[in-house]
Amino acid sequence: MIPCRIANGPLFVSDETRANMGRAMKHLLDLQDPPRVISISMGNPDHAGLLQALFSVAGAKAGFPNDVKEQFQRAYDMGVIVVCAAGQVIDRVVLPARYRKITIGVGGFRAGPRKLRHHYPPEGYDLPMRNFVDV
Repeated sequence: MIPCRIANGPLFVSDETRANMGRAMKHLLDLQDPPRVISISMGNPDHAGLLQALFSVAGAKAGFPNDVKEQFQRAYDMGVIVVCAAGQVIDRVVLPARYRKITIGVGGFRAGPRKLRHHYPPEGYDLPMRNFVDV
């Protein structure tokens, strides 16, 4: 395991922290023996609809720079499996889990009585990049 801390909290609140995702990916992929699997447990909502105004007040910007997505594409091209948290705070899959084909978006189920168990994040996403969780 090679841990990479790229931010001090769950939101990417500056261009620097948003770019850190790409820097971390590049670092891992440039290793002499790159990992076969990369697991990412945080994300960026891209555009969070009405919640974007609240995120903006906190200083969070939407999306990632293009060079960040290029590192995810590079991982895919190298055969590296990239597993990403699908999100939990908003009603949509977050980046980088939203990158179709080049990442695997992972969600979960809340435990509890049968009627309270539900997919988390919710299944009804409205975004064109990915409208479902893979696993």
